[in-house]
Amino acid sequence: MTQMPIEPTLPLLVRHHVRKAARESGFDVLEDVPQAVLCRSSHAPLVCGAWASQAGGFMVSLSMPSVVATLGVAHTAASPASIPAGLPPMAAVFSIADAPALEQFLNQAWNL
Repeated sequence: MTQMPIEPTLPLLVRHHVRKAARESGFDVLEDVPQAVLCRSSHAPLVCGAWASQAGGFMVSLSMPSVVATLGVAHTAASPASIPAGLPPMAAVFSIADAPALEQFLNQAWNL
């Protein structure tokens, strides 16, 4: 049986913005999953997932409750049920308005 590659459903431009913001924030292990980008680091335990929001902008999930607690004051949390398949369980999900805000959010998360 021949396996067919999984076609990404995350638009190419969105995937580019997510990968760029993640790399510039310090995440150096990036994995494309069908509907998102999974971002890890070889230097820190924080894991995040990012994908396009249906309302425009981005959704970002974070794995560490301590980072979530600190960032949760300044950012809008969303339903964890919105996490796409292929991402590990996360502590929380946040709604991010646009690409510059995504980069700022990931920088803040990384620096905590």
